[in-house]
Amino acid sequence: MKEELLHFIWKYKLFSHNDLKSTRGSNITLIHTGTHNTNQGPDFSFASISIDQLTLHGDIELHCKTSDWNSHKHDSDPSYQNVILHVVYQHDSETATPHIPILELKDYLSAELLHSYQNLFQNRSTFIPCEENFAASLSGIHSIHFYEKLYVEKLWYNTQKIHTLYNSLLQNWEHVLFVRLAYCFGLTVNAEIFEQLAKNIPFAIVQKASQNQVALEALLLGKANLLSHKNSYAQELQHEFYYLKNKFQLNDCYFQPKFLRLRPANFPTIRLVQLAHMYHSIPSVFSSIISCKSLEAFYHLMENIGVSAFWKTHYTFETESNFSEKKLTKDFINLLILNTFLPVQFAYLQSVDKNTDHILEIAMNLKPEHNSIIKQFQNLGISVQNAHETQALLQLHKHYCKPKQCLSCEIAYKILHSKTEL
Repeated sequence: MKEELLHFIWKYKLFSHNDLKSTRGSNITLIHTGTHNTNQGPDFSFASISIDQLTLHGDIELHCKTSDWNSHKHDSDPSYQNVILHVVYQHDSETATPHIPILELKDYLSAELLHSYQNLFQNRSTFIPCEENFAASLSGIHSIHFYEKLYVEKLWYNTQKIHTLYNSLLQNWEHVLFVRLAYCFGLTVNAEIFEQLAKNIPFAIVQKASQNQVALEALLLGKANLLSHKNSYAQELQHEFYYLKNKFQLNDCYFQPKFLRLRPANFPTIRLVQLAHMYHSIPSVFSSIISCKSLEAFYHLMENIGVSAFWKTHYTFETESNFSEKKLTKDFINLLILNTFLPVQFAYLQSVDKNTDHILEIAMNLKPEHNSIIKQFQNLGISVQNAHETQALLQLHKHYCKPKQCLSCEIAYKILHSKTEL
């Protein structure tokens, strides 16, 4: 028996409530099991119970064994002076809490509940512990609320990372957006390289260079160490980069992106040039992004982002290709909206205490994502309708299923709650 399981059982009352008796034979009636305390001190606060018709208000402490009270040194801790009930799985000591009623929970639990719990944590599946019951359990709960809770949780998780980035970038929201955009433009292969590149350039220099698209291309491609070629355009960019480097005293850090196994449309040359075009063509990117309150507004803002003349017939400096505007595809814009624009909007609007309700609506109107994790959920019989749901499932998998935090999940509650009858 693990103590976290006892907490879960007590919190959700997954035990028989009939004829509860203390180890000394007193009748126990539960009025309120208390509020779960995840900080220091007793496990449940503000509880109310009746012992032989005497009503008590206070704290409740749970342990696997009665003797844990002393081994955890609660006997000398004043924080535990207001404990009115000591709940244990197994009673093994008469002297541990002589003045506190003890409830031994073992005989009030169903064997099926414990068996189901063991199955969750002994499951050797390569995906999620409850995969055999997941689809049925999801259909038995308020799935819209379940998805919404997980999606908002994911936004808050991203908000923490964004605020950490914000503080590291001298509290400059525009630089934060630039770094997050660079990460997203890098996709999986070059995300971290693009992110480091964007962090390395003071944003004031990006703003000045953005007035001239050639200058901003030179700055980004130069920092990516991609200007060593001999054709005329590469030489033009190289001269511009050296001018900017000397003028702004840029450091000598360079970031070499990867081309291997990438489709030409995702080559780092094209993605960096598209990022440069975005900052050249939109006067104030951050303000424009924050002001978008609908999917259509985002699409309108991004619909003409593409590349400069040279790149319409090139994917690299070396080889000429067929003419293509190379505008951002709708799928890529959706990726930017979901993984950059909405998280940054949420973090910023929360920081200035403004409404964020439109963010959930936008996510619900975006197409569902397609990746290996979502495919495995679909293989379990889960139908996903939009990006709001796929984002929720990704949050569930990363923060609950993978680390086996099942007892913090509503699905586990649904599975175990059906096994409470003795």
